[in-house]
Amino acid sequence: MNLRSKILLKAVTDYAIVIAAAPFWLAVVMVVAAVIKINEPGESVFFKQKRIGRFGRPFNCYKFRSMHKNWRKILDDYLERNPAEVRHFAKFHKYEFDPRITKVGGFIRRTSLDELPQLFNVLRLEMSLVGPRPYMFYEKRQIGKNLGKITRVRPGLTGLWQVSGRNEISFDDRVQIDCKYVENLSVWGDIKILFKTIGIVLNG
Repeated sequence: MNLRSKILLKAVTDYAIVIAAAPFWLAVVMVVAAVIKINEPGESVFFKQKRIGRFGRPFNCYKFRSMHKNWRKILDDYLERNPAEVRHFAKFHKYEFDPRITKVGGFIRRTSLDELPQLFNVLRLEMSLVGPRPYMFYEKRQIGKNLGKITRVRPGLTGLWQVSGRNEISFDDRVQIDCKYVENLSVWGDIKILFKTIGIVLNG
């Protein structure tokens, strides 16, 4: 089966799973949205950000909002006091401790509930359940020549590197793992990654 056929089968499978599970995940979405609204009335529930989609096209990637409204100032003050975090971010593209995160945000991130709104991206055919990470545009330079390979498929809610079993994976290693995923794309492989992801979430 060629890559185009695999991607078509993958999209049909994604759609079927998301629609079949809709009563469950829509209920969870409503509960999480209510909790965020109760804890921070007046603030938005959802957060959207431009990400790199298939063929390099931009799309709005949706998440539950997990950061404070004034997160930029909070982060600037924190990095000024903790310069080691700048080096950590340069390597891993995440902070060892992220001061921007709200209490509710910390919980929904640990349980990956913040990613649930991306199921709407799947229904809009902008994302897949499994795929490479939805990279940000400022990361294009570091991804380099691998961008073309990674964007041959839609980005995913979860992926191969997220279930690799390693806690700290450098950004460059993530890119290589995403390339490996595209090279070995299969629906059966996606199903295995989904089950591993569920296990990690339940145990995390």
